[in-house]
Amino acid sequence: MKRFLITFLITFMIVSIIHVLFNGFTIGYDTASDSLFIVGIFMFFISIIAMTDATKVFISFGYQIKSLFGKFRKEHRSYLEYYQDKSKGSVGQTGVNGFIISIIYIVTSVILAYQHLSM
Repeated sequence: MKRFLITFLITFMIVSIIHVLFNGFTIGYDTASDSLFIVGIFMFFISIIAMTDATKVFISFGYQIKSLFGKFRKEHRSYLEYYQDKSKGSVGQTGVNGFIISIIYIVTSVILAYQHLSM
C-alpha cells in the first residue's frame, strides 16, 4: 500500500507538471482531463510491459551493444550468463500498481471529458 501511494503521488506530480506546462494555471474539466489522459495512457502501456515481463526482450539488445567492449566480455562469457544475470530481478508489484493508477487516471479523464461536453 505504501508503494502504491508513493507511485500515485509521484504520478500526480507528473500530471500537475504536464498540466502547468501545457495549460498554465487555468484549471477546467477539459484541461484536467487532457493532463490525466496523457499520463494515464503512457502509464498504461508501460505497466502492461512491466506486468508481462516483456522487458526481457530488450536484454538481447543490451548484450549486443555491450559486447562490443572488451571489459564486458570478461565479465560475461556468453549470452546465457548475461541473461541469467539480468533476468534475476523481477518487477513484482510495481507493474500492477502502475496499471491500477493508469486505469484510475484514464477513467477520471473520461468522466471529466464527459462533464465538459455536457456543459
